[in-house]
Amino acid sequence: MITLNEPRHGNESVALTLIREKGTYGTVTVIYEVEGVPDNPEEDLSPVRGNITFPPGTAGLIYNLFVLDDQIPENDERFIIHLKSVEGGAEINISKKSVEIIIKKNDSPVRFTQGVYMVHEEDDIITIPIVRGKEDSGNIIGPDEYGVSIRYIIVTGNSTAHAQINLDFLDLQPNTTVVFPPLIHETSIKFKILDDAIPEIAETFHIVLLKDTLQGDAVLTNPSVVQVIIKPNDKPYGVLSINSILFTRTVIIDEDQMLRYEGITIVRNGGTHGNISLAWIITRNSSDPSPVTTDITPESGILHFDQGQMLAPLSLTILNDDIPEEAEPYLLRILAHTIQGGAEVSEPTEDNDDVYGVIKFYPLENQRIESSPDGRFLSLSFARQKGTVGDVKLSYTVMYIPAGPVDPERTKEDILNISGRSILHLPAGKMEDTVKFPVDFSWSEVCCASCLVPTVSPRLGDIQNISLKITPEIANGEIGFISNLPVILHEPEDSITTVVSIALHRDGTDGQATVFWSLKPSGLNAKAVTMDDISPFSGFVVFLSGQSDTEINITVKADDSPEVNETLMLSLDRLYCDIFLLNGACKI
Repeated sequence: MITLNEPRHGNESVALTLIREKGTYGTVTVIYEVEGVPDNPEEDLSPVRGNITFPPGTAGLIYNLFVLDDQIPENDERFIIHLKSVEGGAEINISKKSVEIIIKKNDSPVRFTQGVYMVHEEDDIITIPIVRGKEDSGNIIGPDEYGVSIRYIIVTGNSTAHAQINLDFLDLQPNTTVVFPPLIHETSIKFKILDDAIPEIAETFHIVLLKDTLQGDAVLTNPSVVQVIIKPNDKPYGVLSINSILFTRTVIIDEDQMLRYEGITIVRNGGTHGNISLAWIITRNSSDPSPVTTDITPESGILHFDQGQMLAPLSLTILNDDIPEEAEPYLLRILAHTIQGGAEVSEPTEDNDDVYGVIKFYPLENQRIESSPDGRFLSLSFARQKGTVGDVKLSYTVMYIPAGPVDPERTKEDILNISGRSILHLPAGKMEDTVKFPVDFSWSEVCCASCLVPTVSPRLGDIQNISLKITPEIANGEIGFISNLPVILHEPEDSITTVVSIALHRDGTDGQATVFWSLKPSGLNAKAVTMDDISPFSGFVVFLSGQSDTEINITVKADDSPEVNETLMLSLDRLYCDIFLLNGACKI
């Protein structure tokens, strides 16, 4: 077996030695052929068949077979040279009639993964992969045990259709050499697209891998050139509109004083690339059925903008007649669907940049339910962003909805100290305001605020409804005994007194609450119960804000007097804070 490397930069010969054993009488010709297993040998070896002649008396010959530099990525290839037949009386040694040749894997392919990239000016960074030793299917081919490198250049032009380096894009590599270390099959180069405010048509530049700079056992394959196209940006062909000055006042024409009117212009803002055209039309803005052309001609037409042109006048002829007439209104429109050349049409708006403001719930964290010693309040904060020109009236509705789906049909009355729709006035220059309403509600319910104003400036922000959930902590609560079962006590035997604690619990823990209680004897022998038996007979306990549990402590006293059962009732009488409700009593 003979192992060979495919040559670089040209073909190389391989010397094969052919032996004529025993007799050397006469001229002998050997016919051979190269077989590929399974490759076609003609792409790698030459010649692949032929005759080798031994002159009389010659016992050995050296025959040169050429290995071809085919520049084709390949893995290891196997070929067999067969001695097929012989002429001149000699015979072929059957055990030595073939020799195997291995050409090692070679020509690792280097290429881009795709040939065209379409990018937006706002894309910032684009990454362009380069691979070596990979087929389109992803299979590895060719050698990868050694490093490979190649250089690239950037090619562009000088016209407006070509992107300029350092103006439209930046090369982010420290140098223009791409290196593949051993066993690495993919790398990339990066470019930054510069975002500017200049209207531009599509611009291109090319990245070219240079074949002559390729180092290592590799070949350059397609695509070896990448075209990067920066899409048209910043309205390169312009935005057409009627001169905005005309929106501030009605155009008034006196037919007795003016036969031709040229005070209307169409403006091309943004870019002025290319030739542009669009149609316009005048219609009556009244119920008058008569043709426009009885008063104005033409009633329609097409305006043309040449490249670089920013203004186009619209000339009208006014027909003077002797017929007495009232003022007649007309409407001029430019037709967006008729535009040719890539430009856009800007529709007129009520105002620029929300001059009267955008009304929002802001900040959202300030939309809350507040609790204080004076009670609880729903607090809503509004902001007027962008413009603050003029006085603005905001209409809004506040609803209280019990626990369950947030459905305005389920609104519950008499909870909020407000009814129906309310009005908030924001004078000129005022940017924010806050409104508060006293509220009284049970927990796990929802308070919903909704603003209702027209959607032109002044207009509402994106969030036009908010819902605030009433949590148990801030809701109306209840204070009561944990249990109302009878409590059976025994007079202490081993001590003078014993203290008994009766547990209290409250739901709704916002704010401080003071609970007053009383202990009253009852039954047939009520008058027999005195301070010598039990104390105190009244008192109070305090729930701090956030506290849900406390106790009433009662002292039972020992004496030497024989007594029958004595019954007392422990009751919760009143609260210091009126936002809590009492529930229950306890029999002792």
